[in-house]
Amino acid sequence: MKRLTEAEFKSGLLFEEKLPKYIIGTTEGSKYEHKFDRWLYRSIAAVAIFLILLLMPYGFRPYSILVLMIVLATCMLYASEVQGNKFSRSAKPIRIFADRIEVYASLYQRLKGFNGAILVKDVDWVHVERRDAYQLVKRNDMVRLRWAPLELRIKLNDGTEYLTGLKSPAEILAMAQVLKEKLNISVVDTGEGLGRVEPYMY
Repeated sequence: MKRLTEAEFKSGLLFEEKLPKYIIGTTEGSKYEHKFDRWLYRSIAAVAIFLILLLMPYGFRPYSILVLMIVLATCMLYASEVQGNKFSRSAKPIRIFADRIEVYASLYQRLKGFNGAILVKDVDWVHVERRDAYQLVKRNDMVRLRWAPLELRIKLNDGTEYLTGLKSPAEILAMAQVLKEKLNISVVDTGEGLGRVEPYMY
């Protein structure tokens, strides 16, 4: 757990997640590589859409070119905005304050008015999600995490649920402890400990 500065303590900050070197559940590596890949996919999609709009008045011959460009733009947008959002949640450190929990908010969520702050008074319960996943420990070397606490599911009083994205098992348990002991939030965990770590066989 990261040591808090005096200013952070006075602001009500109780916990700030320490991110692992590599994002769990992906071979992209660090959060910086993820950001680069995401903007690359967005750029390719933008170019494809621009070319479609530019050439549409002149027609496409053959039509297979139009279909190919639409498929390309769709795939790139899916990679950046659907898969990318999942990895962005993992790459965004969770911050827990006395009155709120700060999480990742996608562009779509921000347009809907959610800025990433979940008020503690709005939280009904939190569930520790245990599952299997793999993680890079260094380049070309991976391990498999078995039945490890990898994610928090936060359920609000209005029924809305939020997933934090895959996190380090140690950080997940530390967050769960803070939520339970410091904020008196009901935390459900159907397992114990950090799970098992096994070599990943290619």
